[in-house]
Amino acid sequence: MLVNDLKKELVGYIENTNDEKLLHLLKEDLIIYGQLKDKDITDDLSEEQLKELKELAQEDETRDTGGKG
Repeated sequence: MLVNDLKKELVGYIENTNDEKLLHLLKEDLIIYGQLKDKDITDDLSEEQLKELKELAQEDETRDTGGKG
């Protein structure tokens, strides 16, 4: 689907609804997506937090964590 066609379709849905909650949700989603579009979830982590995250990601999944099985 072409972008302009998609925009027209979405505008049609918006114009044909009176559901205020739905419209607020759409607005919030569009704003949040616009703000986060070019961000990475790790952008605001400190060096120490990044190091810990990398260590956790590389941890052996089969390692016994001491829990009872």
